Amino acid sequence: MKSDWYPITLFYNGSNAACARDVQPLMRMEHHGRLNFVDSSSPEFDEAVLAGTPLRRADLMNWVYARDAHGRWHIGIGALQTAYRAAY
Repeated sequence: MKSDWYPITLFYNGSNAACARDVQPLMRMEHHGRLNFVDSSSPEFDEAVLAGTPLRRADLMNWVYARDAHGRWHIGIGALQTAYRAAY
């Protein structure tokens, strides 16, 4: 397994109760600046952060995604695992 590079940016759908519930504990944890949170459902979401990737906002609305500082993407449970590693 390759090591993660921090900070990790976690993209989640805050308008989905299950997704928000999965991310809330991470937001409360001490992560020493190794985690950034982006609510993909927010009206202020800027799809420009996805430039150069095949991803679109619609993708982020269906799954939790994490991107590390080197641009590697993690999806679903892998994204949450990556985020929890950052919090420890």
